[in-house]
Amino acid sequence: MEKGETYESNILKEIEEEIGVSLEPADIQSIGNFYEETSHKYFVGTFYAKIDSKTNFVLQKEEVEAVKWISWFDLEKDIIENPTKYLLSLNRGILERIKNWKNQD
Repeated sequence: MEKGETYESNILKEIEEEIGVSLEPADIQSIGNFYEETSHKYFVGTFYAKIDSKTNFVLQKEEVEAVKWISWFDLEKDIIENPTKYLLSLNRGILERIKNWKNQD
């Protein structure tokens, strides 16, 4: 994040830069900010956005290796089976909060 940016303005900028998708503030939902400490110390702002499955992604190769669509079931299963592939925050109830927000439609 740059000085003066909010988590929200930063995530919108990064989404556009890294995967080529333009979103509006109303398209994202903050689902929690967390402090993570592994070999590094950092804050994590976690967001959720609904994106049409027909979206054409333009990946910034220096930042993004791949984008993959995955079902909620498969995501939950993979987090349980391979927790080290994910940020700790996903193991702290984030999936439940995402599902609750997703089901509000």
